[in-house]
Amino acid sequence: MMTYKQIWQLAKNSVCSLRFFNSSGIEMARYTGFKSGNFIFTSDHVNCINRVHSVEINFFETHSSQTEGAVKISAENFCNRIITIDDKDFTGFSLISTEDLRFEYIPSLNLARHKTYSVGQSLVVLGYQIDHTELTLKKAVLSCFTRYKDFTYIQFDGVIVSGNYGSPIFDTETGDVIGILNHSINRDNRAYENMNEIINSNIKLLTHALGKLNASDVDPIQVLIAGQHQIKRLSSEIYKQSTQGIGYALDVIDILQLLSSRGLEISNLSSSYIEV
Repeated sequence: MMTYKQIWQLAKNSVCSLRFFNSSGIEMARYTGFKSGNFIFTSDHVNCINRVHSVEINFFETHSSQTEGAVKISAENFCNRIITIDDKDFTGFSLISTEDLRFEYIPSLNLARHKTYSVGQSLVVLGYQIDHTELTLKKAVLSCFTRYKDFTYIQFDGVIVSGNYGSPIFDTETGDVIGILNHSINRDNRAYENMNEIINSNIKLLTHALGKLNASDVDPIQVLIAGQHQIKRLSSEIYKQSTQGIGYALDVIDILQLLSSRGLEISNLSSSYIEV
């Protein structure tokens, strides 16, 4: 069994933060990713962030704010690097090509090829958080396996905060990545997303009614729209500061099987991939 310190030393230089900025330079979202082969694996939520202007990918030097490997690319460039899995509207993960990003020297993490992990096993999560730039290590315990939309998920007890999604989950027995921390399956996250959809729908409906009412030179529809935006901003800030005690990670065995069925093989032996 590997110690937490050994896993930290093994994996720290292979985990990155993904920061999404709008045209005003304001950070809109942050996720964690990790390199395996010529790809960065992360949450599939990076595929659907609206109004993004640029994306910053950072691999950080240990115990320092100095970047060991960092690039900033346009949102269009980032989207063009996403490897899509046809006929699947939900996969739970995203695959980003690192071609021409000068990340050749970043070490590649091993993905588990055999399911040697079981309930009660000690796990490690390495990820970034929304409130600071340092990579963090967290202990976890494998609680159970569950199914969601044809995929196997690893449920574990451990502290999860905003920014952690996309983090690699490590088996302490082998040091291999066994899962990717996912966002969608968590009930609290789904509730937050549903509320955002309702607010956006309200704003869209109210926008169509602009200018049709007037009270003492004040358009009450504008007041209602402003109120909806304030509720949306408040809920976003509460969500970012929330802490969850249960995490769900998409099992990498399912990921590798899905990629293989689409003609893509990720190699643990080198920083390359083989198209079948």
